[in-house]
Amino acid sequence: MKNKYTLCLFLILNFANAQIRTTGLTPLGSGEMAVQIDLNDTTSKVTATISGPASKWFSISLNTDCMCVSDCLLYKDNIFYDAQLQGGHNAPIIDLENNWALLSDVVNNATRTISITRDYISNDPTDYSFSSALNSMNIIWAFACDDPAILFSHCDYFGIQNLTFTELSSNSIDKELNTINLFPNPTSKSISLLSNSLIEIEKLSVYNAMGQLIFSNPIQNINLPISLDVSYLNKGLYILEISNSKNKITKKFIKL
Repeated sequence: MKNKYTLCLFLILNFANAQIRTTGLTPLGSGEMAVQIDLNDTTSKVTATISGPASKWFSISLNTDCMCVSDCLLYKDNIFYDAQLQGGHNAPIIDLENNWALLSDVVNNATRTISITRDYISNDPTDYSFSSALNSMNIIWAFACDDPAILFSHCDYFGIQNLTFTELSSNSIDKELNTINLFPNPTSKSISLLSNSLIEIEKLSVYNAMGQLIFSNPIQNINLPISLDVSYLNKGLYILEISNSKNKITKKFIKL
């Protein structure tokens, strides 16, 4: 891939003191679904990115390892629902108030990816409460089988997954790399990596929403800014992995 140098305006970020913890992009089952949960202990905000079959309902339930009463995140008929799993093989109950804000809803081929966010603690006591002490959690996941219209008819398309959170800004290298910003984002043609710090990059890799590698591009100690051509990518959510000899981070971007 050809790298172009740009003279874009540097964007100064406020990530230096942020405590960001993430599960990373985690495939669920055989990969038809995937989830990533990010916790910002500075703002007490949680962001969840969930991928599933574009033509079917899909869901995850928080802090549970069984079909028990639990907080449920459900996407069905082009609508995201904040819901409550009733237990057993019963359809979830939709909450009276949706406390999650929808950030993005993108379909790429047969996969839909949504990104949602809310405060650690919502005003609904039935919602799961996140905290800065949370290091891991179990979720159950499911998506529709034969008839996508029948809610919670999932056949064998369900399972349990343990998610473990890791610290993104645990050392100075992480904090330095976290000053990298992607602009513009979303984008239709190219995306630039900008920072107010002098940072050397040795490798850039792009993954789709299911964690599949699209390309990996070795770089010979190139300083920012860098501009990447992404015009050939299909529309959807992508993960850009940025690495040097000491560490690596991931950033999300949306191709329009």
